[in-house]
Amino acid sequence: MIYKRYLPVILGMFLVFYGCATSNSVQHTGSKLRVAVAGFSVKTYNTFGVKDIGRKLNNMFSTSLSKNEHFVLIERAKINAVLNEQRFQLTDMVDPATAAEVGKMLDAQAIITGSLNNIDCSLMNVAIGLLAYCSSTINVRIISTETGKTILTVSETGRSYTFGVPVRITAEGKTRDDVLGIKRSYEDMINSSLRNTVEKAVSAISEQI
Repeated sequence: MIYKRYLPVILGMFLVFYGCATSNSVQHTGSKLRVAVAGFSVKTYNTFGVKDIGRKLNNMFSTSLSKNEHFVLIERAKINAVLNEQRFQLTDMVDPATAAEVGKMLDAQAIITGSLNNIDCSLMNVAIGLLAYCSSTINVRIISTETGKTILTVSETGRSYTFGVPVRITAEGKTRDDVLGIKRSYEDMINSSLRNTVEKAVSAISEQI
C-alpha cells in the first residue's frame, strides 16, 4: 500500500515537530509542576489609593495556583527563609540567574515572577445610567530553574463593572452614597479586576506550560 511507504516519513516529521514544540517547556515528572511565586513589582503610576497592591496581587496569584491541579505551590515561608539565608531580596528574583539559583534551593522546577503594569478606572454613560469599570493588566514570567531561561510569558487584563460612581474608602471606611446608590469602592473594584486577571493568567499558564 502507498501509505505504508510514506508512514516512516510521516512519523519522522511528527517527531521533529513535537520535539520543536516542547523544547522550551519545563521537564518535570508526574502531572504537577513545583513552582515558587517570587513576587510582583508595581509599575503603574496610579493605584487609586489602594495600598500594598503588589502584596495583594502576590497573595491572589499564590492562592489561585494552589487551587490549580497542574501545580504544587511552594510555601511563602520557605521562600522567605531561603531568601533571608542567602541575603537576597525579592527584587533580586527579577534576574533569571538568581531566580534559578533560589529555585534550586527550594526544589522548585520553575519560578514565577511578574509585574502589575496598569490600572484604569473610568465611567461610561449607558442607556440605564452610569457604568463604572476598573481594569488591571499584569505580565507574568515563568523561569526554568534548570536553565535559568524564561520559558513562558503571559500578559492578561481583567475587568470589573458596577453601576453608579465608585467612591474611595474614607478613614472611617464609609463607602455609601445614597443619591447614586453606591455599593462598591475603587478598592473593591480594583481587587475584583485583579482576581479576574489572575484567574485568566493562571488558566493561560496551565494550558501552555
